[in-house]
Amino acid sequence: GANYGWPVVAFSINYNEIPQWTPWPAAGQNISMPTWRWMPSIGASGLDVARGRAFPNWNGDLLAGGLSGANLDRIRTNGAKLVEREELLHGMGRVREVATGPDGNIYVALNQPDKIIR
Repeated sequence: GANYGWPVVAFSINYNEIPQWTPWPAAGQNISMPTWRWMPSIGASGLDVARGRAFPNWNGDLLAGGLSGANLDRIRTNGAKLVEREELLHGMGRVREVATGPDGNIYVALNQPDKIIR
């Protein structure tokens, strides 16, 4: 892996509400730009690779959850390039975790309200 700069460089809001927008590149460091970033930040939380029979067209796609965005995105890549993004869930709750179960279904752990959805 490359050095993407965390925690020196981030496109985010700290818990103290102060934006962390360090210019690229950080002084004296060899930092790679991210392949994808959400602006504004979704508060990324939970990431899995889709696999299994339930959603065969999504095999290999990334499933990315967001706390502040209260969303779940499906992301298709080709090498290091993002080629497709689809928002699967929005506003149902803060996504804490996402996982593909042994049955191939996608399970999402939500916070506010606290529940697991399939």
